[in-house]
Amino acid sequence: MNLIISEDQELRNLKEKNFFIGSWCINETDNFENNIENCLINKYHWSDKKKQKKDIEYLYSTHSFLLIEIGKALNNFYNQNYSFRYYQILLTKWLWRFILFYFDRWEIVKTLEKENIDFKCRAFSFKEEFFIPSNTLNYCTSIIYSNDWNHWVFSRIIKKISKVRLIEINEKKKIPNINQKKEKIEGLKKNINFLCSKISSKNLFAQNMTFSKKAKLLFNLYHKQFRIPYRETQNIVDTKEINLELRMEIFKEKNSRDQFTNFIFEEIPYNFPKVFFENYTDNKINLKTLNFPVKSKIIMTSMDHHFNDLFNLYTAEMVEKKSKLFIFQHGGSYGVCDDFTAEYLDIMVSDKFFTWGWKSNNKTFPFFAQKYFFTNEIKKINKRHGIVVPTTEFKKCPGDIAGGRPRYKDEVDLHIKDIILFIKNLNEKNRKRMSLKYLVTRNTNYVRKSISDAFPKLNLINSKKNTYMLNFKISIETLNSTGFLDAMYLNHPVILILNKAFSNLRQNAIKDFDVLKEFKIVHFDPLSAAKFLNNNYENLEEWWYDPGLQKVRKNFCHTYVRKSVKPFIDIKKIN
Repeated sequence: MNLIISEDQELRNLKEKNFFIGSWCINETDNFENNIENCLINKYHWSDKKKQKKDIEYLYSTHSFLLIEIGKALNNFYNQNYSFRYYQILLTKWLWRFILFYFDRWEIVKTLEKENIDFKCRAFSFKEEFFIPSNTLNYCTSIIYSNDWNHWVFSRIIKKISKVRLIEINEKKKIPNINQKKEKIEGLKKNINFLCSKISSKNLFAQNMTFSKKAKLLFNLYHKQFRIPYRETQNIVDTKEINLELRMEIFKEKNSRDQFTNFIFEEIPYNFPKVFFENYTDNKINLKTLNFPVKSKIIMTSMDHHFNDLFNLYTAEMVEKKSKLFIFQHGGSYGVCDDFTAEYLDIMVSDKFFTWGWKSNNKTFPFFAQKYFFTNEIKKINKRHGIVVPTTEFKKCPGDIAGGRPRYKDEVDLHIKDIILFIKNLNEKNRKRMSLKYLVTRNTNYVRKSISDAFPKLNLINSKKNTYMLNFKISIETLNSTGFLDAMYLNHPVILILNKAFSNLRQNAIKDFDVLKEFKIVHFDPLSAAKFLNNNYENLEEWWYDPGLQKVRKNFCHTYVRKSVKPFIDIKKIN
């Protein structure tokens, strides 16, 4: 049987049965519905959520193990003695995506053994050095989601652990089709920051805190933060050529604790960002030109610890000198969704993690939703009109484990199905009132196209503007994320359609969402939401401003999106 490992049309064999390693490999030209007798789809291993939960714990352990091993290798190579914490700050986000994406595909290949089928697999060979990322942002948001990277990784894993016969179909190795974002060094911004550094705080450094505009101004004035933040890849020095031979020597095969960990260590040379290897020394020198504080006692951010390599390099260097790293919650899903790995990593890498109201351990500190400081509630909705359903795009190949969001094609299809079923079950008046607010992202249009094909006359709004500034009467959120918290905080009528297939709640949040369900704010199926809206659209004010609902909303907000009564005083307290 012919095994298909990517969307590439050349992998298909029309003369025999095709077995797709995952549903994301099916493309529009496959005509799958009309050719189902000759096509089979592998069952995805993490459709078993108990297995996923168990595997996440294994991956956390593997992440710590590999940080130690990579740290040893780099310390030996650079003749340094940096701590585990140094490499934790520097490499956590890259390493997590690296091992997660590889392990996910490793387990997918292992499921083929259960099929007891004689597989053969047509695959491309690639110029592998072209997969090496220049930085963390390129790797985590672009390369590992590309069709060619996934094709290549599946083929490498198949070679390593599978009995599948791999047939290379190209004589000349292929250059992978990936996007490596590269920005120019901004001399003007550096010069401005040189001047700003003279009047900025020497003890505190804060960048990208996701404050509201007014709060940002007050915070910067009070804490003397006058530098202009650099974008993630801005000013990264990327002048050295890849030294694959040296990479292979530094990251040699290890006989460690298990087969996967041995294999993943072998794969580091092709996946390790240049900014931490070939260009590492140059970027350490480059830090001095960015005019960051020389001896900052506290470093704060809400966003830059994710993909900003120069910020993380600076932070790691400062933490070695006893600085503290404070990370602030930046959006939804935190404190609510089960198995939300971004939250786990944020708390792990920080000295203090400031939440929007909840607490989980001694490193989490209930604070306020800083993005809403000085933002007033929406008092009246009687002059607002219509229904808006916000949505965005998701890649079809398996992605990060981000609580509250679909992460591979089958779950994305469930998300699309929820929206389509909701719209279909609206009455004619409400369907005419409805708009789909759509955010273009992730270089795909799968969600938009699927919904537009179902409803060709649907009003589409392509906007980055906050949903609640668009003058709609009610919002229908389909993701347990920031948009839902926006509405709850702003006291704007909202319904959340929560799909438990990809949006499990953590144990301590279940009771809070059950109360929201009683007041018809949360619905666990789209039919229920549509029926409620059909019956209540004309009386939304009466429903939403009911004293009982308002009390429940305020209690929910106090835990998950807390309002600061005295924001100026709270801004002064941050240290």
